[in-house]
Amino acid sequence: MGDTLPETLTAEPRRRRTSRAEQPIAASTLSADDLIPLEAVMAKTHLGASTIYLWMAQGRFPLGVQLSPRCVRWVRGEVEEWSRERQGQRVQLRAPKPTPEIAAGSEAPPPQQERRGRGRPRKG
Repeated sequence: MGDTLPETLTAEPRRRRTSRAEQPIAASTLSADDLIPLEAVMAKTHLGASTIYLWMAQGRFPLGVQLSPRCVRWVRGEVEEWSRERQGQRVQLRAPKPTPEIAAGSEAPPPQQERRGRGRPRKG
């Protein structure tokens, strides 16, 4: 046996692919109050964790800041700006159009008879 190690042991270890959430950010520009955890983001946006991460991957939500391998925080201002943009894109819902009978002030139509299902007959 020789003094050389197998090629797999001498090669540099594989580097883990960095996610978009791990993009560097200037730490000097942010204070601890500017970074919020996932639970606070979920409370502000009323979105679930899986939706937040999916939308991040699709580019539809602000990226998180990777502080450690298991710790991600979001910049409060980016989340609030995203929320304001979403509020500006609201769809205007219209009230249902009144039917001619209701508009004329006539009586409401008589109630429909109760329909019975096709299931098992009732006792009784």
